[in-house]
Amino acid sequence: MRETSGGPFDLIMLIGNSLSMLPTHDDVRQALAAISRQLEPRGMAFVHAVNYHPLEIGQPKHKVARKELPDGEAVVVKNMIPTGRDGAVLVAFGYFVRRSARWTVWGSESTLLNLSERFLVDAASRAGLSVEGEYGDYDRSAFNMEISPDLLLLLRKP
Repeated sequence: MRETSGGPFDLIMLIGNSLSMLPTHDDVRQALAAISRQLEPRGMAFVHAVNYHPLEIGQPKHKVARKELPDGEAVVVKNMIPTGRDGAVLVAFGYFVRRSARWTVWGSESTLLNLSERFLVDAASRAGLSVEGEYGDYDRSAFNMEISPDLLLLLRKP
């Protein structure tokens, strides 16, 4: 993401909290600058980041999802643990699938950057992108740092 090629593009989408997977905040700044270079004039960039602020002021969060399968069931456990206000968030997934009374288990873990609204808006501005829209969820609700699950930014290159 820091060194893109191709384009120029009318639209670039960074979804799935992908910017948070970069190692440092400087890498995020470099990625936004690269995106700006790859956009056509008046081109748009859509950025999705998880809003970790509610997690930071609360406790670790754990989510469990279950789904019945035709021949068993699946369970996914997501654990999110804050490490500090501007620090990383530890995320671990546990996957459990039962078929024919036998469970298969695997998992993944990652350290994600906590990308605040203030940081992303500033980094986008420094990359030459202006904020055209800012939302707290895919329903286009207004972003509220205290309660919004996500931060969705619609950015435009002049």
